[in-house]
Formats: sequence, structure tokens, C-alpha cells
Amino acid sequence: MVTQIGTRTFGDKKYYQAKIYPKSIIGTNKYGDEYYSATASIDILSFGRLDEPGDSYGRVIARKKVLKYLTPKIKEIFGERVRLKPKITYHTRNKHGVMVGYLTPDFDMALKKSIEDPENNRLLLDLDVYIFKRIENEEEKEERRKEIFELVQYLKEEGLFEYLEMRMVFVDERVLAPSYKKYKYEISASRKVNEYIEEEDKTVKLPPRDLRKKVSKVLQQEVNEMSEEELLVSMRKDKEG
Repeated sequence: MVTQIGTRTFGDKKYYQAKIYPKSIIGTNKYGDEYYSATASIDILSFGRLDEPGDSYGRVIARKKVLKYLTPKIKEIFGERVRLKPKITYHTRNKHGVMVGYLTPDFDMALKKSIEDPENNRLLLDLDVYIFKRIENEEEKEERRKEIFELVQYLKEEGLFEYLEMRMVFVDERVLAPSYKKYKYEISASRKVNEYIEEEDKTVKLPPRDLRKKVSKVLQQEVNEMSEEELLVSMRKDKEG
């Protein structure tokens, strides 16, 4: 899809520019997200002549391919409620012996060349993984460590680890429930009580246990009834707010 066509100016240069994005994201939570859009531009030359068009849509194609490539395994490791935001840049050595980076829509080619000829080809992967799980005790913390280790091993086997920047974000999905803000205020305004935390061997001030249990139960029931798409929309609204 092509939209927002208009004339732009940069210094003494004028050019036409448009926004482009996949038709498939219309009606989804991805619509309006700059991550899934790109630009196309045409420089305006002297006497009204037009230069060759250029665009950055290749990065959107590449991101969709990386998502298709990685999502099944990452969902196998962490469960269905995950969201990935990968970015890739492909670097290759030019005739002058200098490594030059550029955007490529051909993820498969870039990965193949970076594995077969790493001296002259590199695939740089920037990977954000959002996981809708809670970490409430040491046992769950250890489970998450094992899952992250399994993902790292997988990326190594696929040749995607050497030039990788990865961020793991665990989201307590209860904060995405519709009633979270209402109960957040109720908890904040409640009278705090002293409670001993055995795992940390210290006493801290917390809202009353009965209130915490009630809020947790209500919010958990709400998120259990939400689809992955609804969770992602709620997460995006929370970040924008």
C-alpha cells in the first residue's frame, strides 16, 4: 500500500516521498506501527526531470522473513504468547576490501553467505523478544534461564549468534488487563502492612495480602480471556501512554 504522497525538501534538494507498508497489516495492531512501514522517494532534478526512484521497503520484507523464520522455534521454547521485533543488516566486502552494510530483502541469501563465507559476509541481527510470563520465585527464574539458554543454542546452530544483539523482555501480562489501572490506584492508596519475605530474608511494606490476592485473581482472569493480538494492542497503548 502507498499513502501520504507529497513533496519534501532537504537543503536545496526537493523530492517526492511516500509511505509504503504491507497490505496484510491493515486492520491489525501492526497498522500504524512505524516498524512495519518504509518510504519511497524520487529526487526532483533540474527542469522538472525525475531521478530513479528508491525505497527502503526491503527492510520490511526482510523483517517479515526473519519473523517467519524465528517465530516457530521461539514459540516452541517460550510458549505461544511471545512477540518478536527483529532487524537485520547485511554487510559484505567490496572490491576495495571494505565491509559495507546495506538493507537487503533477501534474508535467506544473506544468512547463507554469512555462514559459508564469514570473512566477506556478515548478517547483523538485532532481536527483541517480548515474553508474556511472570517470574515470581527462584524456580521460575531458573526455568526462564534454561529457556534463554535454549534460544541462544538455537541461534548458534542457525549461524545467527556471532553478530547478534538480543534483548529479552518478560512482561507480567496482568499489567495489560483492562482493569489494571483501576486496581493500581486502589493498591497505591491502600494502607501498607509489614510482611516478611523469606526468599530475601527481609521485611517490607506491602498492600494487604487479601487485596493482592483479589486483584491478582481478577487481572489474571481478564488476561486469560484476551487473545495475543489484544495483549499486543494493550502493550502498545501502555508504551504510548
